[in-house]
Amino acid sequence: MRSGRVEKASHCAVAKRIGRSIAAQNMKRLKRDDGIIEAKDVWDAVRHLTGRKREDVQLDGSSAESFNKHYVSISIDPDYRAPSYKLTAAPS
Repeated sequence: MRSGRVEKASHCAVAKRIGRSIAAQNMKRLKRDDGIIEAKDVWDAVRHLTGRKREDVQLDGSSAESFNKHYVSISIDPDYRAPSYKLTAAPS
């Protein structure tokens, strides 16, 4: 190799080994006993690295019952009329 290239090649090799080592360590940290990586665990790790904390969002005056009532009210059409039968269909 040319002068200076050996040093550069050795730095690249070391960087690749360090990268593989970090990736292997992260996989061990994120995998559960069954070998599956859960998205929840990944996001927990991201929050840990970024320093953010998980905060539950709470809405004042909202509940499951109020959401249900709202969606019931908008899903019903008071002017709905059943379509008339076509001549080609047999009446029931």
